[in-house]
Amino acid sequence: MRKDRIEKLLNKMVKNNIYQAIISSPPSLYYFLQEWFEPGERLLVLYVNTSGEVKLLVNELFTVNTVDEVNLIKYSDSEDPIKMLSSLIEKDKPLGIDGRWDAGFLLDLMENTKDLSLKHLSPIISELRMVKEAEEISLMRSSSLLNDTAMEKVIDLVSEMLPEKYLAKAIKNIFEKEGADGVSFEPIVGYGQNTSNPHHVSTNAKVKDGDVVL
Repeated sequence: MRKDRIEKLLNKMVKNNIYQAIISSPPSLYYFLQEWFEPGERLLVLYVNTSGEVKLLVNELFTVNTVDEVNLIKYSDSEDPIKMLSSLIEKDKPLGIDGRWDAGFLLDLMENTKDLSLKHLSPIISELRMVKEAEEISLMRSSSLLNDTAMEKVIDLVSEMLPEKYLAKAIKNIFEKEGADGVSFEPIVGYGQNTSNPHHVSTNAKVKDGDVVL
């Protein structure tokens, strides 16, 4: 857990009259806990408050490897995690909600916990994450250099006249060979007129002389 980041969050919450908060988006959880979660349809949230409580509510099917100094609360599929979460919340104090939280969970919480004073937490987290630490800047530079190296190899492949979807697959392989953990999203390759479609899905189309390659 990044205590320093939690402290910065709590300080901003105090300034914004938010006593407690629920954090659910995987990128934000990683930012504070240094562990990536993909909970799917199951509830997984970090609960924090300005009294210093830090609690992670997680299904028992998930392994939590690196989180320390967090009060881990596990539930089974036969239990109601919303009721468990509701029991953590102080009903008479403002609650910050992650804007990425599933609306179904939020509606269930509102049904279980009446008269909540809800606040939008995402702008506060975004403000924190906009100011990059030295470590983050270094990682971004390393990632940028890796990207440059990988894309040079991708450009070299264009002359092999690979179909779009084969070049897209090659891009993923090249990045992994260069040391990347993966890619942020499925690569999109477009030739010629396909480059005008912002949501293009790579096809078997082959590049022709004079084509734009995107």
